[in-house]
Amino acid sequence: MDRDFPALGRLRIYTKSNASLMLPTAFHTPLLYSVTLIGAAHPIGAPSPLSTTTTVGLVLLVLQDIPHSADFHPEYMAIQLSSMVQLKTVSIGFRTPIPNGDIERQLFDQRTTRITLPNLTNFRFRGVSAYLEGLLARTSAPRLRNFDVTFFHQLSFSLPRLSHFIGTAQELRSHFARVDFHEHNVSVVVDHEDLHRDDNFFRIDVDCRRLDWQVDTAAQICTAAAPVLSAAQTLTLSFRKHGPSPVQ
Repeated sequence: MDRDFPALGRLRIYTKSNASLMLPTAFHTPLLYSVTLIGAAHPIGAPSPLSTTTTVGLVLLVLQDIPHSADFHPEYMAIQLSSMVQLKTVSIGFRTPIPNGDIERQLFDQRTTRITLPNLTNFRFRGVSAYLEGLLARTSAPRLRNFDVTFFHQLSFSLPRLSHFIGTAQELRSHFARVDFHEHNVSVVVDHEDLHRDDNFFRIDVDCRRLDWQVDTAAQICTAAAPVLSAAQTLTLSFRKHGPSPVQ
């Protein structure tokens, strides 16, 4: 791959080896607009697997199934994203939960790079809350329209950075909100048509089974999501597992 690919627009790399990914410096793709990396480890401190000249035109970046061995520090991630000003969609997902305490210790005394992604409209994340807080503390996205987050199971949430981040995105607000209690998870959703769709404008989902845990989790998430929920005129509580019909 140590050559030019003048017509390449999309790059997809899948691996199950947990190996660190590094593409040759001569890998030149002037038309590249979409990158998907599945299962690739990329430790902190290593150079970016894609050069700045390669990623400057990206509009879609997907990093999924990130293994636990990979040290994707939020500061490091922000530095990598800072050159991708054309991005419209970012999707980051971890394979397994990293303990919040481990991430919080990494964040202690770390410098903070602040970036603006002026064209970002879609953001998706799966992982633990401490990592997301670290990333959102460094990021602003004023044109954001779609915010879709899934947290691994945890009992308590502190999400002040999330609240501030979504509070600056006016297009996330809507008149319709709902809380869905499912068998394996609870979701807080805001959309524009009160429909159960996959392209909700705002959703936070938490892996959680017991109903009492789900209720407590929903209360914490609703508190964090107050900047978006404050515009809601209709709230639906849907008990998909525990009851036959929604309550409004």
